[in-house]
Amino acid sequence: RRLSCTDPLPRAGMPDPFADLQARLDGVPPGPDRAVRVVDAVLADATARGASDAHFDPTGRGLAVRYRLDGVLVPAAELAKDLAPNVVARLKVM
Repeated sequence: RRLSCTDPLPRAGMPDPFADLQARLDGVPPGPDRAVRVVDAVLADATARGASDAHFDPTGRGLAVRYRLDGVLVPAAELAKDLAPNVVARLKVM
């Protein structure tokens, strides 16, 4: 069965394939360039995994990051709500 965009990660009995990404994003220190570092980390990870695109979708908790892998949107990470406006601003200037 393929993952869908609504599947929670990790699924029962399966390791979270994106745990390393979430840990790296959570470890980015606060500072004026935090959004830049987070966006760069997400885009580098998406490229390394062969994603055709990365989606940053607003949620009640912040931004859900999803990658399109083999034509399917797969949940990759969750960004904090306080970081969301700066991430969106960074993406707009790229």
